[in-house]
This record gives sequence, C-alpha cells and structure tokens, in this order.
Amino acid sequence: MTGTLFLRPADPSDLEPVFAIVQRAARHMDSQGIHQWDSLYPAREDLAEDITRGELWVGTVEGQVRSLGGSAVRLDVFSQNPHALRLYTKLGYAPVGTVRWRMGDFILMEKKLVR
Repeated sequence: MTGTLFLRPADPSDLEPVFAIVQRAARHMDSQGIHQWDSLYPAREDLAEDITRGELWVGTVEGQVRSLGGSAVRLDVFSQNPHALRLYTKLGYAPVGTVRWRMGDFILMEKKLVR
C-alpha cells in the first residue's frame, strides 16, 4: 500500500467495500485453519449497525477504503489466531481483557492513538 492512511468514521457508502474486505479476510482465515468468522457473523447487517452507531472506522488511502478500524483503536483478536496475536502485539496493541463469544475466547486489545 502506498500513500498516507487516513482514519475516519465509516458512512453508509462504505458498507459494501468494508463487507468485501471482511469476506476476503474470512476466506483467508478459513484457509489457514482459523475459523473465527462464519456465515452468521460478521454479517452485512452487523456492519451496517456499527456504522449507524458510529463504531466502525475505516482506513482510506487516496479516498479508497483500505482497512477497518477516537483516542484509541480497540479490537478483539480470536485467541486461536496466533498470526493476529503476534501482529497486533508487534504493532503496539496491548491486551486489556478477554471475552467469550459464540466462536470461543477473544483477547481484547487496545492501542492509544498519537495526536
């Protein structure tokens, strides 16, 4: 990826590009034996609700949505996804809790944003 990454709250026009990114990520994780997402979650409707609540942020480069994402970026990481756990730790995310959802245990991670 070249160019500068800008973070902004998602708007309804971002729904389809974000959903496409999520579907690609789910297929890739499945191919790696990481069964974090399935046909029930995340659904297009889940992402639309996140947009409506102002809880979904997108990363854009040259005006195009490139990735998903206040004062901090918070995410949950499937405990059975060692690649994601290593990556987010290396990128400066710190564990702040755990939660058990339908697919298993998730590590809640946070990274403070520099302003």
